[in-house]
Amino acid sequence: MKKNIIVSFTIIVASLIFLQVGVLPHYGQYKHLYSQLKTSQQALKNQKEYYSQLFTLKQRLDSYQLSLAKISSALPTDSDAPALYQLIQAKASENGLVIRGLGSLSINQKAAGNLGTITFGGVVEGGYEGLTSFLKAIEKSSRLIDIQTVSLQFEESGDNQVNNISQPLVPQYVLNFEAHYLKGI
Repeated sequence: MKKNIIVSFTIIVASLIFLQVGVLPHYGQYKHLYSQLKTSQQALKNQKEYYSQLFTLKQRLDSYQLSLAKISSALPTDSDAPALYQLIQAKASENGLVIRGLGSLSINQKAAGNLGTITFGGVVEGGYEGLTSFLKAIEKSSRLIDIQTVSLQFEESGDNQVNNISQPLVPQYVLNFEAHYLKGI
Protein backbone atom coordinates (compact mmCIF):
# COMPACT_ATOMS: atom_id res chain seq x y z
CA MET A 1 0.00 0.00 0.00
CA LYS A 2 2.88 2.28 0.77
CA LYS A 3 4.20 1.50 -2.66
CA ASN A 4 0.89 2.56 -4.26
CA ILE A 5 0.97 5.86 -2.39
CA ILE A 6 4.54 6.53 -3.52
CA VAL A 7 3.70 5.60 -7.12
CA SER A 8 0.56 7.77 -7.03
CA PHE A 9 2.48 10.64 -5.49
CA THR A 10 5.25 10.25 -8.09
CA ILE A 11 2.71 10.22 -10.93
CA ILE A 12 1.03 13.35 -9.56
CA VAL A 13 4.37 15.18 -9.16
CA ALA A 14 5.49 14.07 -12.63
CA SER A 15 2.15 15.25 -14.08
CA LEU A 16 2.51 18.65 -12.39
CA ILE A 17 6.09 19.01 -13.64
CA PHE A 18 4.94 17.98 -17.16
CA LEU A 19 2.12 20.55 -16.98
CA GLN A 20 4.46 23.28 -15.77
CA VAL A 21 7.21 22.58 -18.28
CA GLY A 22 5.42 21.13 -21.30
CA VAL A 23 1.81 22.31 -21.39
CA LEU A 24 1.56 25.75 -19.71
CA PRO A 25 4.02 27.56 -22.04
CA HIS A 26 2.15 26.21 -25.05
CA TYR A 27 -1.19 27.07 -23.46
CA GLY A 28 -0.06 30.71 -23.15
CA GLN A 29 0.89 30.73 -26.82
CA TYR A 30 -2.43 29.09 -27.64
CA LYS A 31 -4.37 31.75 -25.70
CA HIS A 32 -2.40 34.49 -27.44
CA LEU A 33 -3.00 32.97 -30.89
CA TYR A 34 -6.67 32.39 -30.05
CA SER A 35 -7.12 36.06 -29.09
CA GLN A 36 -5.37 37.11 -32.33
CA LEU A 37 -7.71 34.79 -34.26
CA LYS A 38 -10.77 36.32 -32.59
CA THR A 39 -9.47 39.85 -33.33
CA SER A 40 -8.82 38.95 -36.96
CA GLN A 41 -12.25 37.32 -37.28
CA GLN A 42 -13.91 40.44 -35.84
CA ALA A 43 -11.93 42.67 -38.21
CA LEU A 44 -12.93 40.45 -41.14
CA LYS A 45 -16.57 40.55 -40.04
CA ASN A 46 -16.44 44.36 -39.77
CA GLN A 47 -14.82 44.60 -43.19
CA LYS A 48 -17.49 42.34 -44.73
CA GLU A 49 -20.23 44.50 -43.16
CA TYR A 50 -18.52 47.64 -44.48
CA TYR A 51 -18.32 46.25 -48.02
CA SER A 52 -21.89 45.04 -47.77
CA GLN A 53 -22.99 48.56 -46.81
CA LEU A 54 -20.96 50.01 -49.69
CA PHE A 55 -22.58 47.58 -52.11
CA THR A 56 -26.05 48.49 -50.80
CA LEU A 57 -25.25 52.20 -51.17
CA LYS A 58 -23.97 51.61 -54.71
CA GLN A 59 -27.21 49.85 -55.60
CA ARG A 60 -29.21 52.75 -54.15
CA LEU A 61 -27.15 55.26 -56.12
CA ASP A 62 -27.59 53.22 -59.29
CA SER A 63 -31.35 53.32 -58.77
CA TYR A 64 -31.15 57.14 -58.73
CA GLN A 65 -29.26 57.40 -62.03
CA LEU A 66 -32.40 58.25 -64.02
CA SER A 67 -33.32 61.01 -61.58
CA LEU A 68 -29.77 62.35 -61.61
CA ALA A 69 -29.79 62.36 -65.41
CA LYS A 70 -33.00 64.41 -65.38
CA ILE A 71 -31.47 66.90 -62.95
CA SER A 72 -28.34 67.06 -65.06
CA SER A 73 -30.35 67.89 -68.18
CA ALA A 74 -32.41 70.49 -66.31
CA LEU A 75 -29.36 72.11 -64.75
CA PRO A 76 -26.26 71.51 -66.86
CA THR A 77 -22.87 72.17 -65.29
CA ASP A 78 -21.91 74.90 -67.74
CA SER A 79 -23.71 77.72 -69.51
CA ASP A 80 -23.58 75.98 -72.95
CA ALA A 81 -25.22 78.81 -74.89
CA PRO A 82 -25.09 77.03 -78.29
CA ALA A 83 -27.09 74.07 -76.96
CA LEU A 84 -29.58 76.49 -75.42
CA TYR A 85 -29.98 78.34 -78.73
CA GLN A 86 -30.41 75.02 -80.50
CA LEU A 87 -33.15 74.00 -78.05
CA ILE A 88 -35.02 77.29 -78.60
CA GLN A 89 -34.67 76.93 -82.38
CA ALA A 90 -35.95 73.34 -82.33
CA LYS A 91 -38.95 74.18 -80.12
CA ALA A 92 -39.82 77.18 -82.30
CA SER A 93 -39.64 75.10 -85.49
CA GLU A 94 -41.75 72.32 -83.98
CA ASN A 95 -44.48 74.84 -83.19
CA GLY A 96 -44.57 76.69 -86.49
CA LEU A 97 -42.56 79.74 -85.49
CA VAL A 98 -39.63 81.26 -87.32
CA ILE A 99 -36.82 82.75 -85.31
CA ARG A 100 -35.82 86.12 -86.70
CA GLY A 101 -33.01 86.63 -84.24
CA LEU A 102 -31.56 85.47 -80.97
CA GLY A 103 -29.16 87.65 -79.13
CA SER A 104 -28.31 89.89 -76.22
CA LEU A 105 -26.65 87.05 -74.31
CA SER A 106 -25.66 87.82 -70.75
CA ILE A 107 -24.10 85.19 -68.48
CA ASN A 108 -24.36 86.00 -64.77
CA GLN A 109 -22.02 83.83 -62.74
CA LYS A 110 -22.56 85.83 -59.56
CA ALA A 111 -26.07 84.50 -59.02
CA ALA A 112 -27.02 83.10 -55.63
CA GLY A 113 -25.41 79.86 -54.49
CA ASN A 114 -24.28 77.46 -57.17
CA LEU A 115 -26.78 78.66 -59.76
CA GLY A 116 -25.64 80.73 -62.70
CA THR A 117 -28.07 82.42 -65.09
CA ILE A 118 -28.02 83.11 -68.79
CA THR A 119 -30.24 85.95 -69.98
CA PHE A 120 -30.99 86.33 -73.67
CA GLY A 121 -33.69 87.55 -75.98
CA GLY A 122 -35.08 86.80 -79.38
CA VAL A 123 -37.70 87.62 -81.96
CA VAL A 124 -39.99 84.90 -83.29
CA GLU A 125 -42.54 85.22 -86.03
CA GLY A 126 -45.73 83.23 -86.43
CA GLY A 127 -49.28 82.80 -85.27
CA TYR A 128 -50.65 83.07 -81.76
CA GLU A 129 -51.36 79.33 -81.54
CA GLY A 130 -47.75 78.63 -82.45
CA LEU A 131 -46.60 81.04 -79.76
CA THR A 132 -48.72 79.43 -77.05
CA SER A 133 -47.63 75.94 -77.99
CA PHE A 134 -44.00 77.16 -78.13
CA LEU A 135 -44.26 78.61 -74.64
CA LYS A 136 -45.78 75.36 -73.34
CA ALA A 137 -43.02 73.36 -75.03
CA ILE A 138 -40.35 75.55 -73.40
CA GLU A 139 -42.09 75.13 -70.06
CA LYS A 140 -42.17 71.34 -70.45
CA SER A 141 -38.60 71.04 -71.72
CA SER A 142 -36.07 69.37 -69.49
CA ARG A 143 -33.92 72.53 -69.30
CA LEU A 144 -34.84 75.16 -66.70
CA ILE A 145 -35.82 78.16 -68.79
CA ASP A 146 -37.89 81.07 -67.51
CA ILE A 147 -39.68 83.31 -69.96
CA GLN A 148 -39.28 86.81 -68.55
CA THR A 149 -41.25 88.91 -71.05
CA VAL A 150 -43.31 88.49 -74.19
CA SER A 151 -44.26 91.50 -76.28
CA LEU A 152 -46.07 91.77 -79.59
CA GLN A 153 -44.96 93.83 -82.56
CA PHE A 154 -45.89 93.84 -86.21
CA GLU A 155 -43.36 93.87 -89.00
CA GLU A 156 -43.32 97.31 -90.52
CA SER A 157 -42.21 97.11 -94.11
CA GLY A 158 -43.30 98.80 -97.29
CA ASP A 159 -43.88 95.46 -98.99
CA ASN A 160 -47.32 94.87 -97.50
CA GLN A 161 -48.88 95.04 -100.95
CA VAL A 162 -47.77 92.64 -103.64
CA ASN A 163 -49.45 93.03 -107.06
CA ASN A 164 -52.00 95.41 -105.51
CA ILE A 165 -53.07 92.69 -103.08
CA SER A 166 -52.87 93.65 -99.44
CA GLN A 167 -50.80 91.20 -97.41
CA PRO A 168 -51.68 90.62 -93.75
CA LEU A 169 -49.13 91.74 -91.23
CA VAL A 170 -47.31 88.87 -89.57
CA PRO A 171 -47.01 89.26 -85.81
CA GLN A 172 -43.59 89.10 -84.26
CA TYR A 173 -43.07 88.29 -80.62
CA VAL A 174 -40.12 89.67 -78.71
CA LEU A 175 -39.18 87.20 -75.99
CA ASN A 176 -36.73 87.48 -73.14
CA PHE A 177 -35.52 84.25 -71.53
CA GLU A 178 -33.53 83.33 -68.48
CA ALA A 179 -31.92 79.88 -68.24
CA HIS A 180 -30.12 78.41 -65.25
CA TYR A 181 -27.08 76.17 -64.84
CA LEU A 182 -24.96 74.79 -62.02
CA LYS A 183 -21.61 76.48 -61.73
CA GLY A 184 -18.41 75.27 -60.19
CA ILE A 185 -19.33 71.59 -60.02
